[in-house]
Amino acid sequence: MPICGMCGVGSTRIVQTLKGTFLLCGGCEPPVDAGPAVLALSITAESPRFKLPPLPLRKFNLPALPKRQPKRVVVAPQSRHVVKCVVDYTYAENESGNEQECVVVECGECGHTEQSWGHGDKSVRRCLVLMGKNCPEDADDNFYAIEGDE
Repeated sequence: MPICGMCGVGSTRIVQTLKGTFLLCGGCEPPVDAGPAVLALSITAESPRFKLPPLPLRKFNLPALPKRQPKRVVVAPQSRHVVKCVVDYTYAENESGNEQECVVVECGECGHTEQSWGHGDKSVRRCLVLMGKNCPEDADDNFYAIEGDE
């Protein structure tokens, strides 16, 4: 049987404090400077295993979550006029005076142009968005697409 760390008698419990773990008998308490007891376990001679204290009861009960029904949202097609635009991959002089790749997109109806730096897809898409904002035609009702795309 383990021995109490305070008085030397057979210990009957284990006490966990903020600063350590102590084997104690029934009459001893952990040192005051060890802090408050966090966990106390009893040692019984019949069972070599420690018995944990029972868990506290829950203070609230949560209702079961309702089953979600899948929602199908049907988006009605918008009646927008598709305007085909011509893309020109070219080079232009930037603010520093260097030649740099750029994309120029021209509106198929009015001839308005928008420019963006780079030859990538993002540059072309940026030009199409700018076309939707800045085109003098009725840009709110138009959908700008690249000529040849379906």
